[in-house]
Amino acid sequence: MHKKTKKRKRYGPFARWAGRVVLRLCGWRFEGCNPGVNKCVILGVPHTSNWDLFFMFFGSLAMELPGVFIMKASVFWWPLGVFWRWCGGIPVNRRAAGTFVEKMIDVFEESDFLYLVITPEGTRKKVEHWKLGFYWIAEGAGASILPAYINYKEKKVGVGPLVYTQDGIEAAFEQLRAFYQEKVGLSPQYNPRQAERARFIKKSAAARRAADSDTADAVKP
Repeated sequence: MHKKTKKRKRYGPFARWAGRVVLRLCGWRFEGCNPGVNKCVILGVPHTSNWDLFFMFFGSLAMELPGVFIMKASVFWWPLGVFWRWCGGIPVNRRAAGTFVEKMIDVFEESDFLYLVITPEGTRKKVEHWKLGFYWIAEGAGASILPAYINYKEKKVGVGPLVYTQDGIEAAFEQLRAFYQEKVGLSPQYNPRQAERARFIKKSAAARRAADSDTADAVKP
């Protein structure tokens, strides 16, 4: 699934310079830097517009965050698939929903360095809750969660402090809820309400299968 995907460990000086220059020319700023860990799941929030990809990409260059991302396998036709893989794209078969989390955990275990970018909202449309697959992936892979954001109100992209899964899903979401509270997307009316406590269920086989299905729905480019 991922063997041909370009997994970078760092960006060169020119890439970092280009990211910072493009942001500056657009009137944007960045906040934060590489957290210095070998593996993490990066959250891209809020996700309300196609413009998010543009600013987050150059923000990742500026902050030295060489991430890979998931996309539906149907867009990896030749020769476009070569380009997506070079950019860090990992093709995902959305029909194989039941094994998605396990497959991404395997990708982490097979990689000595990996930053995986996921949009937990799963779509640019209005949603009420985040999909929880990103948490199960981070927990299963023993990776931390890096909250990354885009704020159109302040014209800023950035990352916050690492969030760890050792204290459980409720503690993790309390931190994420507080961090994203003031972050505004291009379409503010689409900002989701964070998952409610009732959805913080204990990990079980049934919960993991549900998370797999939810996350597979979130792999729209």
